[in-house]
Amino acid sequence: RKQNNAANTTNKNSRPGKKNSNRGGGGGGGGGNAAQANNASHKGNRDNTKSISKREKAEKLQEDKRKEQERLRREEEERQRLEKEAMALKAKTQAEEKIKDYRASLEEGTQKLEQMRATLSKRLDLRGRNLDPDRSDDRSLSKLDSSVKRNTALNKKLKQISDENKATMLQDVAKVNQTKYVSEAAAAIGEVNFKQKDVAAVAEVCSLLHERYGEFTQNLLPPLEKLMHSTENVTVTKKRNTFRLILELFLVGVHSNIELLHTIVSKLVKEVLGEGN
Repeated sequence: RKQNNAANTTNKNSRPGKKNSNRGGGGGGGGGNAAQANNASHKGNRDNTKSISKREKAEKLQEDKRKEQERLRREEEERQRLEKEAMALKAKTQAEEKIKDYRASLEEGTQKLEQMRATLSKRLDLRGRNLDPDRSDDRSLSKLDSSVKRNTALNKKLKQISDENKATMLQDVAKVNQTKYVSEAAAAIGEVNFKQKDVAAVAEVCSLLHERYGEFTQNLLPPLEKLMHSTENVTVTKKRNTFRLILELFLVGVHSNIELLHTIVSKLVKEVLGEGN
C-alpha cells in the first residue's frame, strides 16, 4: 500500500507538467494564427487596392467618354452654326444678285422707255412737218449748190445712209439744191442696203427730202414696192427692212398709201403660208 500511494503521488505531481507542456504548445499555435491573420490582412489590402484602382479606371473611362461626347457635341454645334452661316450668306448673295438683276432690268427698261419716248416724240414731230410741209420756194433753193458734181456726190452718199452718219447726211441734203435730181435721189435711197437700226435714220432723211421736194415721195415708193415684190437677188432680211421703212414712212407722214401696206402684208402672209406668188 505504501508503494502504491507513492506511485499515485508521483503521477499527480507529473500531470501539472504535462498541462504546462500543452500550454506551451498552445502558445506556438497562437503565433501561427497571427501570421495567417496578417497575411489575410495584406491580401485584403491588395484586394481593396485593386478594387479602388478598377473603380478609378472605370471613373476615368467614364470621364473620358463624357469629355469625348462633349467634344463631339460642341463640334456638331459648331458645324451646324457654320452651316447656318453659310446658308445665310448664300441666301444673302442670291438676294443681292436678284436685286442687282432687278436693278439692271429696271435700268434697261427705263432706257428702252426713254428711247421709245424719244422715238415717238421724233416721229410725231416729223409727221407734223410732213403732213403740212413748208416747202422752199425757188428763190431759197437758188441759193444752194445745184452743181452736177455736188448732186452726184450726194446721191452716192444717199446709198449709204445709216444711223451713224445721219447727222452728216442731213447737213449735206440741206446744203444742196436737188430740184433737177429728185428722181435720182429717190432711186439712190431705194438701193440703200440698211439694217434694222438704220430705218429711223433713213426715214428722217426721206422726211427732209419730202419737205423740200413735192415729187420726191412719188419717185421713192415705186422702187421700194418693186423691191418688195422682187424674187431675184433680194434677201429676206432686205425685204423685211424695206417693209419697215415703208411702214415708218407711213407713220411719219411721208406717204399715206395704206393700200400699199395692205398689199405687201397680204403677199408676205401668202409666202409664209406657202401659197407662193
